Amino acid sequence: MTELSMRKEEDREGSQLRLLERFLRERNADNILSEIQGMHLKEALKRVIEIGSNELVSELFKEQPWVLGETWLLREKYVALAIAELGGDEAIENMIKEQPDVLKYEDVALAIAEHGGAETIKNMIKEQPDVLKYPFVAKVIVEHGGGETIKNIIKEQPDVLKDLDVVEAIVMDGSDETIKYMINEHPEVLKYNYVAWDIANNRSVEAIKQIIDKLIEKQPNMLGTERLTYNLAFNNKSELLTYILLRLGEIKPDDVELTTLQFSVMLRELDHYYKEIVVKQIFLDSKRLVIGKN
Repeated sequence: MTELSMRKEEDREGSQLRLLERFLRERNADNILSEIQGMHLKEALKRVIEIGSNELVSELFKEQPWVLGETWLLREKYVALAIAELGGDEAIENMIKEQPDVLKYEDVALAIAEHGGAETIKNMIKEQPDVLKYPFVAKVIVEHGGGETIKNIIKEQPDVLKDLDVVEAIVMDGSDETIKYMINEHPEVLKYNYVAWDIANNRSVEAIKQIIDKLIEKQPNMLGTERLTYNLAFNNKSELLTYILLRLGEIKPDDVELTTLQFSVMLRELDHYYKEIVVKQIFLDSKRLVIGKN
């Protein structure tokens, strides 16, 4: 660096330091002003962000945009965290572009997932897919993202489905289409009772039929897990229990109406304990009907 360029850099830093000090004086932040006396710009900025209140730091980002242009600053974990929480989408996008390594910090990725917009979150995943390995990050993205975001997570990072909290978030926030996609790609999630319960309790008859079709198509002798069948019985889903028997070739189309009626009458009279016994006898004990056990 030449003497002239060094002088220009010193002038720039001096000017920005004065802007920072004026900003603090206008907010009566005398305690912070005294802290940064005699510091160079880098140290002063880091200290302000480190000890300033959320409100002060948020105003600093908004009113002194040159601060976010100091790309060296973005490497600091607590600065990255402050930007993720308070800086807004444009500042977050700039940080991801300039210093993608900050995404290795789980709490920074989590803050972006919590405070960033859909496009920002999408860009974070594109830049660093490994953020989805953090269960809390994946869960928050699922809760805030749409169907396409969730499908992308399932496709790119299927290991997140090993975490029950993530799966429950998908079930809670996902549409019928999203749930069908998850089960079609990973029928093993039916081992979680909450998933089977939600399908039986909250999904449309048509959606459940399509799930059953896909399960039978993928595994002709294995309908996911027994939990789905049990939960259909617990929720008196006579039509769907009949549909399973029909799709597995255990009854003929002419038998559907009568079988549904028989299920309906029987299930109304039974508590969960006896419903489980009936399901086991009809669906699990038959050598011709093997419903996958856990």
